[in-house]
Amino acid sequence: MRKDVIEKIEYFYGDRIGFLKSCYENLNYLEFNFEMIGVSNTMSSPTDQDNTIYLNKTIGYNSQLILPEIIDDFNCSLDLIKSTYFKQSNQILRNCLELTSQLLYTKYILEDGNDITSWINGNRGVDSLLEMTEHIKNRVPNKYKFRIREIVKFYNLLNRSTHSHKNHLNIKGISKFDKFGVFGFEYSEFHNSFLIHLCCLDIFLDIIKYFYSTFTSDFFTDEVIRILESIQDKLAIFSKEIENYKKGDYEKGEGYLIYRKHMTINNKSILYSFKANKEILWPSKNKGKQSDRNKIYDEIDKELIKKKITFSQNSGD
Repeated sequence: MRKDVIEKIEYFYGDRIGFLKSCYENLNYLEFNFEMIGVSNTMSSPTDQDNTIYLNKTIGYNSQLILPEIIDDFNCSLDLIKSTYFKQSNQILRNCLELTSQLLYTKYILEDGNDITSWINGNRGVDSLLEMTEHIKNRVPNKYKFRIREIVKFYNLLNRSTHSHKNHLNIKGISKFDKFGVFGFEYSEFHNSFLIHLCCLDIFLDIIKYFYSTFTSDFFTDEVIRILESIQDKLAIFSKEIENYKKGDYEKGEGYLIYRKHMTINNKSILYSFKANKEILWPSKNKGKQSDRNKIYDEIDKELIKKKITFSQNSGD
């Protein structure tokens, strides 16, 4: 069963996955810049009386550890999506949000001359995400505060996968059967995982660009910001999908996979939206009828499959 679904994902959405992979290749290219900036900031860190630098207490050293790890996790999450491990992909994205928050939290803790965080002392993993975001939101510029709120909301969503919420089990995500027991691909589960991935990546890029904008301008920091902005420009092709997904109550797993589209049933045009929890909303007076259920879901499947065509046209393929 999984092999069949993997083949369908490659056939219908291989262009999307390949496009995102090319963006990650650009991110991987930045690892050298991260190291150079990290070393520069580590060497300029305060030392004690015998000129010893404690690496754990420098943002340069910590950023060198955290950023490549986040990029690895995003790559791994995407590989899991294309292999139909949707639940596991979300679990890894949870790590990405934790480490992104830890990076900013560590920066502010060190700027305050405070090393109480467990991360710096190496006593455990990342600190409590809610504790970190509460501290961060009081420090970031106003235009980034909404990003911190998004981290918390997506973290709550991703916890549903980490703690094995019944509706997030893989067996419910990769298969569906018609009344005759014929196997079909559950397109909505792929789109849900892919959109969550895009939303978390969108947050990460914005936060990291802000992080490096606080450093002294030089060749390496300028190059990092330039490449991050170029990746954001490339990903603008998904911006409407991300925006529509977040119009739903995504924290509760109800982001919009389809937002305010028309379907034609029995020669009637009906306005509808479709959520990740498979709930259909009818914003207009004309509503779909239970007797037309199979026709309605066929139209939803066609709309989700059509995203391949739309993407290919927009990207000039």
